[in-house]
Amino acid sequence: MEFKVEIKGQTPIIMHNGDGLYQRTDAAIEKAAITSKRGSNRTESDESRLQELECLTSLWLTGENRPTIPSSAIRACIETAAKKQKQGGQVREGLIVLETSFTYDADKYGATLKDLMQTTQYTTGVKFPG
Repeated sequence: MEFKVEIKGQTPIIMHNGDGLYQRTDAAIEKAAITSKRGSNRTESDESRLQELECLTSLWLTGENRPTIPSSAIRACIETAAKKQKQGGQVREGLIVLETSFTYDADKYGATLKDLMQTTQYTTGVKFPG
C-alpha cells in the first residue's frame, strides 16, 4: 500500500545538515581554507563568504539543488510521534518513506540557492560551557 502525504507547517523550519562537515565538496574545501586563517587575518569578504558557505553546506539539497528534508528525517519524526501512542514498533517495521520534496514560496524567498541563502538564514550565538 502506498500513500502520498503532505505535511504543512505554520512556523519556519530550522534545519542543519550535519553531513556538510564531513563531505569533501568544493564549498567545504573553501570553507576550511577560510576557517584555517586566524581571526585577525580574515577580511570582511572572508567573513561574508564564510557565512554563505555555512548556509550552503548546512542545507539538505536535492540533486537539483533545491532544499529538502531527507526521507530519513521524516520517517524518524513519524516514528517518534508513534511512540507516544505506543505504536513505534509498528511504524519501525512497516513504514518506508521513499522520497520527499519541499515546497516553499519562491516569490517571497527566491528561486535560486543564492536567493535562499540571502533571504532565509537564521543565525544566533551559541555559548559553550566551560
